[in-house]
Amino acid sequence: MNRSIRILILALAAAPMFALAQKAVTVKIVPHSTQHKVDVLIGGRLFTQFLYPDSLEKPVLYPLHTADGIVVTRGFPLAPRPGEPNDHPHHIGLWFNFENLNGLDFWNNSYAIPKEKKGGYGWIKTDKITETQNGKTGILAYHANWTNQQGQVLVEETTHFEFSGDAHSRTIDRITTLKADTQAVFTDAKDGLLGLRLAHELQMPTNEDQSLPIVKAL
Repeated sequence: MNRSIRILILALAAAPMFALAQKAVTVKIVPHSTQHKVDVLIGGRLFTQFLYPDSLEKPVLYPLHTADGIVVTRGFPLAPRPGEPNDHPHHIGLWFNFENLNGLDFWNNSYAIPKEKKGGYGWIKTDKITETQNGKTGILAYHANWTNQQGQVLVEETTHFEFSGDAHSRTIDRITTLKADTQAVFTDAKDGLLGLRLAHELQMPTNEDQSLPIVKAL
């Protein structure tokens, strides 16, 4: 069975409302297959990179820039910056996965998990860039496999990104389809499906412990 999930992200518009009327600028998608990354340029400036090396447990969009070139994602663990926190090493840029698929934790997997515990975690391995297209809307599509430590494919993922922007804003539109290759059970869990780790300066400062409610979607 296939499940499609459509996500529209409009979080990188740091401008007044008149920016909505601005003229769209050209998006260029630049694959670097030997480096397992794809550059996304908007108006000639780097917006983000799609990273899918074997050293990462999942593909990510990292870093993310505003239209003014400001980086809004945390640097750690790929490019640490002075003074930023180094907790949760699985928090890298913008990513998509889940905490409990067939009992495997895809969300928290990272280099920090000891080898003897890796069997309880899952990987998302991108094996093919299926489409790239330049224009007022840039298109990047890929295929990936959600696997266990032995490499058994549990779920196949196909994702279609559309990137666009103008002088003041950046937009990501993501459509993801998950296809089960075996019985696949997503058990209700705290973490999933979309994650974004912001730069330290965008966090709310506090010296006290915070208690945040867990909201479960129906």
